[in-house]
Amino acid sequence: MPAPSVPAATGEPKYGGTLILGHRQDPPLGFDTMRYSGVSTIQVAASIWGNGHLVKPCRENIFNVCPGLAESWEHNDDFTQWTFKVRDNVLWHDGTRMVPEDIKFWLELFVNGVEVGDKKRGPSPARLDFEPLESVEVLPGNQLRITLSSPRPQYLQVVSRPHYVVAHPRHLMESRIRQGEVGIAPLDVGVVGMGPFVFDRFDKGSRVSVRRYDNYWEKDEAGRQLPFMDGIDFAMVGSPSAMDAAVRVGRLDGGARGPGYHLSSERQKSYDKDFGDDVWYAEVRFFNWCCWFNTLKEGPLQDVRVRKALSLWVDKREAIPSVLGGFGYLRTLLDPDNPYTSPDFLEWPGYNKDTRAADQAEAKRLLAEAGYPDGFELYENCWRVAQSACEFLAGQFTTLGVNFNLKLVDTGTRQVTAATLDNDIDSASGWQGGFAIPEMIIQNLARYSENKRAAAKHEDPRIGEYFEELHTAVDLQKRIEVFRELERYVILEQVYNIPLLGELAVTPYRSYVKGYLPPAGDVNNNYNHARTWLDK
Repeated sequence: MPAPSVPAATGEPKYGGTLILGHRQDPPLGFDTMRYSGVSTIQVAASIWGNGHLVKPCRENIFNVCPGLAESWEHNDDFTQWTFKVRDNVLWHDGTRMVPEDIKFWLELFVNGVEVGDKKRGPSPARLDFEPLESVEVLPGNQLRITLSSPRPQYLQVVSRPHYVVAHPRHLMESRIRQGEVGIAPLDVGVVGMGPFVFDRFDKGSRVSVRRYDNYWEKDEAGRQLPFMDGIDFAMVGSPSAMDAAVRVGRLDGGARGPGYHLSSERQKSYDKDFGDDVWYAEVRFFNWCCWFNTLKEGPLQDVRVRKALSLWVDKREAIPSVLGGFGYLRTLLDPDNPYTSPDFLEWPGYNKDTRAADQAEAKRLLAEAGYPDGFELYENCWRVAQSACEFLAGQFTTLGVNFNLKLVDTGTRQVTAATLDNDIDSASGWQGGFAIPEMIIQNLARYSENKRAAAKHEDPRIGEYFEELHTAVDLQKRIEVFRELERYVILEQVYNIPLLGELAVTPYRSYVKGYLPPAGDVNNNYNHARTWLDK
């Protein structure tokens, strides 16, 4: 992987100016981060609501937890109670003071959903990260206590993701929900947040504009009031080529995020040729591309021999140039340098380049033994932004005699179909690169009855047992042993997914864009741009 090219932070930050960034599409579902927290939503949401909630990943080291809307916290001896001291100087953008009751409302809506008469709002697909939630209490002294039904020593690290933002203001939503508007979204109440920038306007298909919030609570380490910039315009660009053209003619200060928009090695060479030192690149571990199997739909994929055959057949190394254009790396459930990851995974069947011919022969044998010597058909509603991954898998499976039927769908359609059992496989679902601990991947591996949007469609209780062992273990070596068992169980024994590759997201910025610190993993970190400034 290439070394990051972040420009040195020289000189005093300057106030003023509007940053113009590329954005792949309109934020879907009314900017509702509970329903969809992909880059189309969270890249805008971070500027309006900030990164995280009570806690957030630290800016300098995202694998550590830092204060957010809570200034401090403590836990009891068995890690079943977490008590937070909520800041008393945070204002919503309409001037209303933020109080612990606001966090309680948001968290219970996130985890439990709500029912009003015959109307129901389901919980967030990510609710499992906050489980097993027993109660949320407001205590004297601006405190909030979260009680869990079993110990969770790693609780703060699991829930500190930047995606989980308090985007649902109690003082604007609670009464309307009680009146039956259970599907209410942030856009329905004016997109009111607490972050460094205030929502200004949304021109569908064109741009989202946010402007500086003068009463933002946070200051930088030198005591300077944040944010530095006057605002950000997120300009919708219809394709990667349109993004590249807009940067070249000066209409964009930075590129768009998301699959397809990140630079390939060839596109980066073109930027180098055109701009030289007038461009720099944020290089972040972004996405774990996987092929997930639906084992609950009647058909060939219910036979583990078929799933093993497909996994052995796919050439994972070929996926790096084919899907991403060169910037990627092999991985399992976590990144290769993560201490939990099995150090010998490159020697596993399906990974070892020296056993490629033997693996493919075994794949054909397994398929014939399962009763499909001439192959079969698979079907997928392929997320349009993952078209390259879907087409790569289609090409791979075709050479094994498996006909892969694809239908390209937009984000909204995919959000609906991802919760059903219609697809045979899912070529796009994964999780962000750079996750520090295994618990962060539970929502994609959960049983279908626990999370209908989980990428692996199964009802295997053993998965839950592995995660419960991880949740409650404090000793690092024990946690590593449990995870490595889980890793082999998911990838080699039951084959619930085929990890294709980890994506390195390379995004161009003009040299005058300063102060943005690309994180080690998950591009959504540090993306509120409170400390970004323009040297022009």
